[in-house]
Amino acid sequence: MIRSLPLIPWRHYLGPPRSHRNDVQPYAYSHARTALQVGLRALGFQSGDRLLLPEFICQVVPESLAAMGIESVYYPLTDTLAPDWPAVSTLTSSAKGFLLVHYFGQPQPTAAAAEFCRSQDLLLIEDCAHCWGATADGRPLGQAGAMAFWSPRKCLPLPHGGLLRLADDIEAPSPPVPPLQPWRQWYRTNRGRFLDQLPQVLQRYRTQPDYDRHEIWYEAILPEWGMDERVWTQLQAVDQAALAAGRREVYGTWERWTSAHGLQPLFPALADGAAPMLFAAVAPDAESRCNWFGWGWHRRINVHGWPALPRCFADDPSSAAYRFWQRLVCFPIPGDLDSHALTQRLQQLQAP
Repeated sequence: MIRSLPLIPWRHYLGPPRSHRNDVQPYAYSHARTALQVGLRALGFQSGDRLLLPEFICQVVPESLAAMGIESVYYPLTDTLAPDWPAVSTLTSSAKGFLLVHYFGQPQPTAAAAEFCRSQDLLLIEDCAHCWGATADGRPLGQAGAMAFWSPRKCLPLPHGGLLRLADDIEAPSPPVPPLQPWRQWYRTNRGRFLDQLPQVLQRYRTQPDYDRHEIWYEAILPEWGMDERVWTQLQAVDQAALAAGRREVYGTWERWTSAHGLQPLFPALADGAAPMLFAAVAPDAESRCNWFGWGWHRRINVHGWPALPRCFADDPSSAAYRFWQRLVCFPIPGDLDSHALTQRLQQLQAP
C-alpha cells in the first residue's frame, strides 16, 4: 500500500521557516519548470540556442524555453513514446541539446539516448517530472545525461516541489533563487490571472470538464522560487523503493481491468524500475476516449487526458501529436490507494 503524506497546511506559507534549498545537489525548487530553466542556464544555454523536444509534450516546457529565448525543435515519437531515432538524426543540425522525456514514470532508453547524444555532440537532458522513485539498471533514473529534473509533487500529496541534478563537471547554478513567497505575496503577484480564470475554474468543478479544450489544462510560467523547508523534510521521509513498488501494483490492476474492456496499455511491458505516475492507455478512437472520461466523472474517478499540447500541435488536428492525444486515456494512481482496494472497487463497476 502507498501511504499518503500529510498535506502541508496553507498557513505555513504565511511565515517562516523557509529555505532556498538550491545551493547543494539535488538543487530544490518550488516547481520542475524552474529546475529546467535554472539547469539550462547552468549548462550554458543562451537566447538563440536550439533544444530538441518530443512532439508530445506539455506546453509549459516550450513556453519556459521561449521565455529564455531558446528555440524548440520537435522530434517525432514511436507508438510507445520512444524517440524515432532515424527521424531525430535529421534534426540535430545546430541543436545544442536533446530532451528525453520519461513519460508517466516509465524509463525510456537512456543508454541509446546517451550514445546518440555523444555521436551528435548534444547535451542530454532527462525530463523525469513523472518519475519520482524510478530506477534504471539499478540506479536512480536521471543519471545518464548532463542534467535531469523531477517534479515529486506529481506523485506525492505535496503543494509544490521540483528537483534538479547536474553532472559533476557542471558548475553549480548561481545565484540561488529566493525561497517560495508567502501566500499574500503570491496573491498580489497573480490576482489578476486568478480573477480572470475564476469563472472557468468554477465551471470546471461544477460540470464535467471539456477535455478537448487544451486551455483548461494550460499552466502558467511562474517566478523562480526555492523549496519550502517543510516540503524538503517530507521528501526525505519517503521510501522511494516502496513508493515505486506500490504504484506498480496499482498500475497492474488498472492494466488488467482496462485491457479486458477494450483499451490498449500504452506500454506493452512496464519496466522493472518504473514508478508509474498513472496508468496510460490508448482508446480505439476519440469517441471511446470521451466515454471513459464520462465514466470516470460520474464515479468520481479522475480519468483524464494529458497534456495541454504546445499551440503548434493543439491547433493542428492533422498532426501526429494531436491524433495521439485524442486517443490517450489516463487513470489515476492516488498515493493512498492499494491494488487490493482498487480491485474490490472495479469488481463493482461496469465499463462504459
